Amino acid sequence: MTAFSVYPLTHLDGWQRVGSVSEALSTYYGAPVGPEAYTAAKAPIRAIIDEATARVSAKLASLNASMTDDSERELLKLSGELVLAYQYAIQPGQTVFKAEYESDKPPLSITLNPDLTPVENAQAYFARYNKAKRALEDVPGLIADTDAALQQLAQLQTDLDLASNWPEIDEVQSALMAAGFARRGTLKRLGGGVSSGPLRLVTRDGFVIWWPQQPSK
Repeated sequence: MTAFSVYPLTHLDGWQRVGSVSEALSTYYGAPVGPEAYTAAKAPIRAIIDEATARVSAKLASLNASMTDDSERELLKLSGELVLAYQYAIQPGQTVFKAEYESDKPPLSITLNPDLTPVENAQAYFARYNKAKRALEDVPGLIADTDAALQQLAQLQTDLDLASNWPEIDEVQSALMAAGFARRGTLKRLGGGVSSGPLRLVTRDGFVIWWPQQPSK
């Protein structure tokens, strides 16, 4: 089918009459048409936004928790200090050492590398502690970036809700891919091909008119 009209296309060979303008639109553009087509096209994009929002929200929660919970870092530091303090009590090849450090608490079980000396084991713990501290310095920036990503996803969700034609829906999809929220190939370009879907126009009298758009250049 190459064209449709509300008038007989007598200048074209093989033209045929259909029951309504809606049927002509459906045949020309491919069902569904109108709001149903846009709703169907938005569904996979909405799913990508929902998935990305859940993923980014979990990352933000984890980053915020790391700012307040320093128990793991302090445990690395304490382990290094105790290994140094008890180095003469540690036997060669020992893999675990239980160190007393507070009278009202049970001994701390410290994992050792049997191929290292006590001093080297302590240094390894201090190295991990310092690495964890350096990583913590980057967390505020990561939190800001992650929060900005959540705001961008919220805006894209709003843009998708308000989108009323193929280019606007495609713009949201392109933004998702450009920001890395959707992998290439996860979503396919919308509104492409020979023709774009019709625009929905409402007259002052409340009548709905579906107006064909020109193909994208």
